[in-house]
Amino acid sequence: MNEFVIPLHFEELEKQDILDLARVRYRSPKENLRTVKGVSWWTEEGEHAVSELYWLVKTFRDLSNNEKQELVERMREAVEKAVKLRKLSALKSTGFFVAFLINVAEDLESEPVAAKGKGKQNQEWSWTAQGLETALRCLTQITEQKNDIAENKYTENFTSMSWRAALTAMERSSAVKNSALMDLVFRIISVGISRWAQSMPISAALVHLVHRQEHVAPSVATLLIKFNRKPDFKDFVDSTIAELCSSARLSDLNRDTSAGKYLGIVFSTIATGDAALLARYSKELVIPLLDHEPYTLRSGVVDALATSTLDQQVMGEYEDLRAEIYDVLVARVCDVNAFTRSRTIQAWMRLAEAHVVTHYELAELAQLVTDRLHDKAAAVRKSALQLWQVIMEHNPFSPTLSRQMVETAKESAKGETSEDSKKQAGLNSYVIVVENAELAVQRASNLLKSDSVTDVVEAINMLSCSRKFQVHGADSAVRSILTLILARDKAVSDAACRCIEENLCQDQSPEASTKELSTSLLKSLVLLVRSATVGERVCIESCIKRLYASDGHAGSLIKSTTFSKILWDVISGRAGGALSEIRKVACITLGAVTSASGTEDGPSSVVSSKRIAILTSVAVQHEDPALAREACSLICRIVPRTSPGAEEAACEIVDKVLISSADDGSVPNDFWLPLAEQALNATYAISAQPEKLAADMIHRIGSRTLQKPTEWAVTRFVFIIGHTAVRQLVFNEERARELSRSPTIETESRTNGDNKGDEEIEDVVGVSLGAEADAAVERGEQELVGEGSILGRFAPLVAKVATDRNASDVQRAAAASSLAKLMAVHSFMCEHYVRLMFSLLDPSNAPPVVRGNSIVALGDLSFRHPNILEPWSAKMYSSLRDEDPMVRRYTLSTLTHLILNDMVKVRGQVVELVLCLKDNDERLQALSKLFFHELSRKGGNLIYNILPDTLSCLSQRKDVDRGTYREVMKFLVSFLDKSRHAEGMVDKLCPRFRASDEVQEWRDLSFVLSLLPYQDRALRGLMDNFKTYADKLDDAEVRENFEAIAAKVRHLPKIDKALAAEFEASIKRIANRKEDEDVKDVIQDLDMYGATPKAKSRSQSVSKSTLASTVKTSRRKKGRRKVMPLTPTALNLSGEN
Repeated sequence: MNEFVIPLHFEELEKQDILDLARVRYRSPKENLRTVKGVSWWTEEGEHAVSELYWLVKTFRDLSNNEKQELVERMREAVEKAVKLRKLSALKSTGFFVAFLINVAEDLESEPVAAKGKGKQNQEWSWTAQGLETALRCLTQITEQKNDIAENKYTENFTSMSWRAALTAMERSSAVKNSALMDLVFRIISVGISRWAQSMPISAALVHLVHRQEHVAPSVATLLIKFNRKPDFKDFVDSTIAELCSSARLSDLNRDTSAGKYLGIVFSTIATGDAALLARYSKELVIPLLDHEPYTLRSGVVDALATSTLDQQVMGEYEDLRAEIYDVLVARVCDVNAFTRSRTIQAWMRLAEAHVVTHYELAELAQLVTDRLHDKAAAVRKSALQLWQVIMEHNPFSPTLSRQMVETAKESAKGETSEDSKKQAGLNSYVIVVENAELAVQRASNLLKSDSVTDVVEAINMLSCSRKFQVHGADSAVRSILTLILARDKAVSDAACRCIEENLCQDQSPEASTKELSTSLLKSLVLLVRSATVGERVCIESCIKRLYASDGHAGSLIKSTTFSKILWDVISGRAGGALSEIRKVACITLGAVTSASGTEDGPSSVVSSKRIAILTSVAVQHEDPALAREACSLICRIVPRTSPGAEEAACEIVDKVLISSADDGSVPNDFWLPLAEQALNATYAISAQPEKLAADMIHRIGSRTLQKPTEWAVTRFVFIIGHTAVRQLVFNEERARELSRSPTIETESRTNGDNKGDEEIEDVVGVSLGAEADAAVERGEQELVGEGSILGRFAPLVAKVATDRNASDVQRAAAASSLAKLMAVHSFMCEHYVRLMFSLLDPSNAPPVVRGNSIVALGDLSFRHPNILEPWSAKMYSSLRDEDPMVRRYTLSTLTHLILNDMVKVRGQVVELVLCLKDNDERLQALSKLFFHELSRKGGNLIYNILPDTLSCLSQRKDVDRGTYREVMKFLVSFLDKSRHAEGMVDKLCPRFRASDEVQEWRDLSFVLSLLPYQDRALRGLMDNFKTYADKLDDAEVRENFEAIAAKVRHLPKIDKALAAEFEASIKRIANRKEDEDVKDVIQDLDMYGATPKAKSRSQSVSKSTLASTVKTSRRKKGRRKVMPLTPTALNLSGEN
């Protein structure tokens, strides 16, 4: 038989007239497999099996799994036989068919795994798992033959076919993860390089593979690392790396960012596996790649250079290179691309963690990364915040970065000689790092207000870390994190809670006992609660509840009986040295823990009489009113009415806290009023008949007050009247709910209604009990503040004190609050005093504290009696112009609450809310921004609906300067994030040009139009309304705004370029018209011919199609008879034209 000649392509074998495919094409695979069994191809015994083998390989994808396995096994046997025969044709033919098989099965997926036997998972045979490895072993066995025949007579086609088949196998993503497969691929490639001198084409093919597929890049890098360890392959490695670097200059690579990314992966993998290899080429080949356009390539090169720097031994050999790499990393922190900046900062993180950054470099890095906290890209800010954490945790200077430590280091350096320049340089670097850490804390605190969740979460983590290292300003920054515990976003809330937990457990030793850990936790809580605002205390309690529900270290401590015992010991004063501040925190903590472990309806477990006595003794002591208030608050939260001794405790609280001290002027009202509020709350919480205690209390206090009406006595008396009314109202409603849920009443009702079905009984009982409860509540409200009631008789006194200009501010504020509470009880009381309450909003009638209390009370009354307050709601907006910032803040908070809960409609007065965005008070600005953010979250497109009228109102107001107008409009338009909003706004604003004769309003309208996010339909709407504003383009400012729109849409990627060009040309046509040319003539010319050649052809085609459709419509109408209704209007019987 003739010698086998390997074709250039596999399919060319069919053209050599050696195959009889007509014979084998229609035979079954099993018959063909029997033919090729046990023969060596391209020998006399196997001459008849070549056609069958070729067809089996060509149709390999269509074979069954067992047939594929059998064919691979036959090929393996044939290879072994050819190797034994040592015949060149047999070797070439078997190698050819193995390579042919690898190429045919290139994209063949692995077969599913089938389970066989109990408890055993056996994989069925698959090409990916077993077949490819067998084929590569066969090809390796052939290519590695070292006899004379194989050495000298393998053709170039055979050698090329072998390593190309190996590279085809490398393209499979599953193959590169198999080390055994990749080892076979590398062996085949090494033979092609060392024995057949195929280094140039192999190098080019590898570069081509890297550009195409990401998963190939690490394998190519691994191949270069392995070959670099063999002296014979140094030239191949050099040429391949040079080829990879030179390929980055291709123009196609500048457009394809993915290819640059794959190249970067190659260099990064090389740097990880063999830093010396990358260092050898860094100066001449790798670093120059940073000048290329693809940002992915620059990012990969930066990552590779930083990775190579981690090998200190290699960097010791290339000292100049290390300095150059350092300069590169410093420069790329400010790269033009945000992704590269972020990757560079992440590279610095690895270097800082590995402690390979010198003191001087760390100081310069601290300055760079602090500047990046103001970067416009969120990813860069995130990486910068993370890098600051790494700098603090791995700083080589000191355990802390506090100012005190810096001063200590400076003092110690004074006594040393100035010759120690190295130590002085280290101290200077330390000072720079500390100063930048303080600046970073300030900027991270600002990022807590960011709209980006990533910014907030990473800022929380960074601030928590900075507190560990005692950076100046970190304590106050961590306190500002408290409010984020109640954030709507779960990631932010979890991060804030985790930060507080770390803060609470920061100073704890892992070897300490549970008692010591609990004491340390309580001390941390004291530091946190101290000087906390009311809002922050709410957040702390929420955090304690979340920690209680968690399984963390702090949660386990809070749930422990040891911690509970310590709290009770501290509250009772048994713990030695328990200061009043600590006892207050213990009360707050115990209340939060009890709330977390109880139910929503209140305390469920009965408290012992001993502990009730402890709390009562604390509540009635006079030394510290604040502690007594916390004790009363704790009684409300943890003591049920059913507890033994609860009624006695209520009597004692009323007698010793309220009655005895009501006319005691030694305790200021600022302390007594909050104490009295909590004492009344406690009384109504634990007493079974609080109305009797309250009636006796009012009678006794009232008698003394009327006999001796001192300022503090009157203030306290009117306060008790109002708060008693509210507590009694709540108590009556609770009784009504208990009545409706009473099982005895329900049982009796079911017994009386045996003749009805169960469902009907439930309906009847539910309605009757609900009606009975409502009637009971109504009667209770009338009796509570009626003319004959105790509270009703004192209502005129409360109103008199509230309006008395000779009374003190505290007295009038307490009276105004009490009057509002009386009004909340019943509608007739509200109707009677509503005008008086609104009169208290007038600055000429009341001081700021009264006005502030009144606006908050009116907000509560709007929920209680909405129909009565609705006609007066517009008057609330006037308080937004109050001269006192506290009143303005209270008003905005109240209106925000009402509007967001749909109790007040957003009307024309919204302009007052908008102007709060530029108020002199920063807190009011923040509240106003928060209001509009929350308003934008509500459905109904509220901001979109109010924007046109708001624009007109602001434009007409003379007290609003243009700078304020523009900033406010930019803020409001930022909420129009949908394309339909821009379209609708164009249709609403353009007609206003004709409706107004004020030039300033034209300018304001055009400015808002320039802020909108345009797309095709919005721009088309602007063109359709061109007539409305064309004559206004003579004004320079109006024209500039429209030119800004044209410039903006010109660069938008998803805009109709022809439409944008037509819009721009129309504006230029109006602006550049002749002096004697009328605008109307120009508009008519534009309507007829368009502003551009494309527009002209489009307008002509549109007019032709419109004319044709009009003719067709008229013809259809002529063919139809119109039937008119017999109505006076249709017959014109009325005589009107």
